[in-house]
Order: sequence, then C-alpha cells, then structure tokens
Amino acid sequence: MKLKRIAYIFIQCTWGVVQSLLGLIAMLLLGNQKRGFYRCAVLTEYDIDSVPKYMRWLGCVSLGMFIFVGTHKDTSRERAREIASHEYGHTLQSLLLGPLYLIMVGAPSFIWCRHYGKHRGEYAARGISYYSRYPEKQATALGLKAERREI
Repeated sequence: MKLKRIAYIFIQCTWGVVQSLLGLIAMLLLGNQKRGFYRCAVLTEYDIDSVPKYMRWLGCVSLGMFIFVGTHKDTSRERAREIASHEYGHTLQSLLLGPLYLIMVGAPSFIWCRHYGKHRGEYAARGISYYSRYPEKQATALGLKAERREI
C-alpha cells in the first residue's frame, strides 16, 4: 500500500500539478478544518455554513490529490463517506488525465453541478440522478472500484 500511495502522490504532484496546486490553495483558504486521508488523497471535511462566504461555492469537489467534502449539520457519516468515495473517483480521473483533467472533467462537472442544482426538482421528477451522467457516473464507478481493490 505504501508504494501505491507514493506513486499516487508523485503522479498528482507532477502529471496533475495544476489541479493539485489549486487543491492545496483551497485547503489553505479553508483554514482549520477536519483533515485526514481518504485512501491516498488528502480529505478535508468541513461544515459549509461555518466557512467564509467566498469559500462556500467549493461544496464537494476534488482538485488533484485533495478532496473536499462540504457537509451540513444533518449530513450523515454514511453520506459523507459516499461523497468521499465519489470524489476519490475524481482524483483517479486526475491521475489518468493529468493536465487535461480540468477541461475534460472539471469543467463538465462544474457545469452539470450548477445546472442540476437549478433544476433538481425537474430531474428528480424524471428519475435522473446527479450521478447518472459523465463525468459523475465514471467517478462513482472508479471510487467504488478503488474501495474493492484498496487503491
């Protein structure tokens, strides 16, 4: 496991340097929050309502080797773990795509998140899950696969 973690960190800090640098900056801007590791990634879990307004847009996101799970007071531990698994899938997309990640995953994910958020009721009525489309569906699959393989 140590060798996998070292390889993961090395690749995120080279091939995925742009998004990892942005993740490091976001982590520093969030200040003192609950931190740890989720698999090989650095996990920051924070109460969305307790951070400065300029950071609330972050929500739940992955930037390189950094995972951010924004929660509310009523978010269950199980739900936070599911989100971390999904976001870990995004970190694996970052490993695969490197400098193309922000264009091929970050932008579509951001656009879909904003669009889905505005039309949540309509999508729910039609049975369309947030996780049913690219790149979210792939991130969830990669996160679950990593859990089974202990990546």
